[in-house]
Amino acid sequence: MSFGIYKAGQGYLVRVMTAGLIALVTVAMAAWLWNQAALIADKLPKAGWNLDVRSVAAEVKPGATVTLFGASDAGVTPAVLGSAQVAEVTGQSILVKSMALAEKADPTQIFSIAPGAAAPADGPRTAVSRRTPVAMIEPTLLSGLMASVVIMGGALVAYWLVGVRQGTVEFLIATDFEMKRVNWSTPREIIGSTYVVIAACVLVTLSLFLFDRVFENFFKLLGVLPS
Repeated sequence: MSFGIYKAGQGYLVRVMTAGLIALVTVAMAAWLWNQAALIADKLPKAGWNLDVRSVAAEVKPGATVTLFGASDAGVTPAVLGSAQVAEVTGQSILVKSMALAEKADPTQIFSIAPGAAAPADGPRTAVSRRTPVAMIEPTLLSGLMASVVIMGGALVAYWLVGVRQGTVEFLIATDFEMKRVNWSTPREIIGSTYVVIAACVLVTLSLFLFDRVFENFFKLLGVLPS
């Protein structure tokens, strides 16, 4: 593909309109992907889980390993869901990554944590009030990347079809030439033709209505239809 515009200046109006249509479709696709980015990001593997805790029973520092426990009723030992590494501690929020979960364990069922890779269930545990997944890619960043790729792809397609590809350019130039030869109706002629069409529609409607009434009365006289 050579750079530059093939036969620049010829078929200008049709070529610009074609490029505008491609741009409209491209923007619509980019907008749709922008809205779908959150759903796509949600299906990607999670980078970690943000655990909001009520009160810290034992100090937890970044880089430490914690044991994850599930829910437990009074007098019942909670199930061990697995372990994870603490990546960040901010106030009452703990970010854990590199989870090693037991089979069929669900991170949304984490109700408490304790320091250590194999902490005892009857030891001090920190209660978890909320569990929030952390996306591998931020939805806003993913939206921008996908929209940018679509827009750049649309721009390249428009440039190739409208400016470079000889067959398409020749067709657009010929179309522009034929459009200039069309004898376009004047506004006065269009208004007059519209009145004629409306009047014809009214006459046809009235004629059908009259014929319907005549045949209805005729068949009533013959007894085919009830009076």
